[in-house]
Amino acid sequence: MERDNIQVYRLSCLKVKIMPRLHQLAYKGQKRISIRALLTFVFLVVSIGPTLLIGYLFYQQSTETMFERINNYSRQIIQMTAERIGSKLADIEAYSIETAYSEQVQAYMDRPDGMSDWEYTRLLNRIRQDFGIKISRQNEDFVVSILYPDQSQTIIYGDPALPFVMQQDKQAFLYESAMSQNGTTFLMPLPEDMHLANIWYQRIRQTGNIHAIMMARSIKTLYRGEIKGVLAIRISERFINQLYNTVNLGTGSHSFLMDGTGQIYASSDGYLSPDSPGENGLIQAVITGSAGAGGQSQTWSDGRTEFLVYSSTVPGFELYFVSLLPVNYINAELNQTTLEILAVMIVIVGVLLVLSTTLAWVIANPLMKLIKGMHAARKGNLAVSVSTSSIREVEEVSTNFNEMMDEINRLLINIKDKEKQKRIAEIKALQAQINPHFLANTLNTARWMASIQGAHNIEDLVGSLIQLINASIGARDNQIPIQEELENIKAFLRIQEYRYFDKFKVQYQIDPQILDCLIPRLLLQPLVENALVHGIAPVEGQGTLVIRGLIEDETIRLQVTDNGAGISAERLAEIEQGLKPTNQHGIGISNVRDRIRLNFGDRYGLSIKSVPDLYTTCEITLPRIKPDPSAAEEES
Repeated sequence: MERDNIQVYRLSCLKVKIMPRLHQLAYKGQKRISIRALLTFVFLVVSIGPTLLIGYLFYQQSTETMFERINNYSRQIIQMTAERIGSKLADIEAYSIETAYSEQVQAYMDRPDGMSDWEYTRLLNRIRQDFGIKISRQNEDFVVSILYPDQSQTIIYGDPALPFVMQQDKQAFLYESAMSQNGTTFLMPLPEDMHLANIWYQRIRQTGNIHAIMMARSIKTLYRGEIKGVLAIRISERFINQLYNTVNLGTGSHSFLMDGTGQIYASSDGYLSPDSPGENGLIQAVITGSAGAGGQSQTWSDGRTEFLVYSSTVPGFELYFVSLLPVNYINAELNQTTLEILAVMIVIVGVLLVLSTTLAWVIANPLMKLIKGMHAARKGNLAVSVSTSSIREVEEVSTNFNEMMDEINRLLINIKDKEKQKRIAEIKALQAQINPHFLANTLNTARWMASIQGAHNIEDLVGSLIQLINASIGARDNQIPIQEELENIKAFLRIQEYRYFDKFKVQYQIDPQILDCLIPRLLLQPLVENALVHGIAPVEGQGTLVIRGLIEDETIRLQVTDNGAGISAERLAEIEQGLKPTNQHGIGISNVRDRIRLNFGDRYGLSIKSVPDLYTTCEITLPRIKPDPSAAEEES
């Protein structure tokens, strides 16, 4: 809001002082433009005809070459990408074979006589540890499981607590199809409607990574050849897309993976998806024009756009990698080439225009500088200054403009000083909200302890209290290192340990890189206090308070998490909307949010995530600010 007010003031000043002069300059500007047009017109008339003729002849000769180059390049890219996809799928297939016939999986599926349940569970954990990591990249990219004839499953890689599950009939189809392959690999697309709507599905659906490919093969015993189950690997569409995310034949192109029946397995942009298979015309164009089949590029239209179809078979699998390139894109490329040819011709003609352009520039250059200065001032650069010219009229306008900008800058300096003072006063007032409530609670705690404990441990309690008082009042600096803020938090928690006895425990997970970064004083204390008083205190048993600190690029994230009572959705909505609290509960959160806004602007702030009776996490984001070494030297 502060910056907006200043910007509005700048614009109003510029309108009042500059607009009358701009109207005066407009007439002169028209004369300047007409002079340059007059000097160049004759040369353009003489040169434009030959230039267009040469460009047209060159365009006719280069059109066929350009189309052939684009066609060959596109086919090569598609073929190399198809080979890359085939190589990655072959790696996953090799992993499935290695897993299915490993000693651990064979023992787990055949369970030797005499193996206890504990040994059986330990064997499963070894399988997850040894084989899951070989394919793991991200949890949502791969899920590896063993399917049994009764449609139950065992997760090898993934989250056993929140398992991925297919619709029962689809899983049965996958199981039967893999069994019918007699040990070879079976692939099928997995659109959104084939998932069972469980918690895993809801979580993965929020990421937009719901489509996938299922790779399955039967698991046979090594010696008897008995089929014990099916090894199924869920490969997310995102992983497949990463293999060809750099394939961009041109604006409006689409890339996807499909089989000979038109079933879509993966799509880079959702133009076609497993939920919307390709139609017969596209299937025929893909098969006919496949690079592996040695065909020529085919065309296909979806009713709105005509495409060139480039496709190539994926080695080792009955799949095609396909890219659709709009025909009008190639036309645009040819038009661009035409423009480039014309540009070259214009450069040649430009040699003939040197004398007239030079003469026009001598007259127009001073006015152009003045106009650029006005544009810069209109965009907010009030430090702009225009150099004077040897032309008397232009020099007079430039001098008046520079004097006007100096006057505006003087006015803005006065406004900035007043706004700075206002900001300092607001910050001090917000900081002062913390002290009375906190000191009252702390002194009540000390009095309560003295009453029931005979004044034991008062020295430690009062010492911690003194540290917090010194941290909140009488300090010169509004910002302190995070290390110092953590020491203040520890002092606060020592006080609360006497109040709540063994009610809570604290964990610190702080990145050492942020310890010397600066943070507004006592910014975390209200969040920690809310976590104790309103989160952990109301519930039975001991609670856990986790204080985290990490850095991402140039942003510091500080989190306070408790496993206490949580916040209801209605109350959380009120907090997010910035509604004023009716009692002391909520003052700390509002205070922290206001202080961040006043210090760093709307880009940073406070966010809250909570599940009632489970947890609450308050996270603040701040810019990474290092101490000024020169200021430290002056202070010493």
